[in-house]
Amino acid sequence: MRSALVCTASARTAASAEYTLGRHAVVLDAQLGISDRASAPGPATVTILADGAKAGSVTVAPGALTPVHLSMAGVLRLRLEVTTTSTSGLPVVLGEVRVVGAPDDIALLAAQNG
Repeated sequence: MRSALVCTASARTAASAEYTLGRHAVVLDAQLGISDRASAPGPATVTILADGAKAGSVTVAPGALTPVHLSMAGVLRLRLEVTTTSTSGLPVVLGEVRVVGAPDDIALLAAQNG
């Protein structure tokens, strides 16, 4: 499954997105960056939580994509949290987000998440 997600965070408000993987995915691959339309210069931090435990964290800055490749084996819930010190909204793009698993598991995951 692939998708892109934009989370807009500010110093006052973190942004997050949560997904149920249902233990059907093996790997999370993504390209993270700050939108070219951002009014603030950044940076931002994206923290990836797997079943509430920190699986990874990356700092993203304007003008560059940061690749993420993390194991999601056995993970029920995935949460992405975006924080920044910017006082205005800073749109962080989570592009080419893809979870990888066995074809039957990914079909189940796609059916569950519509």
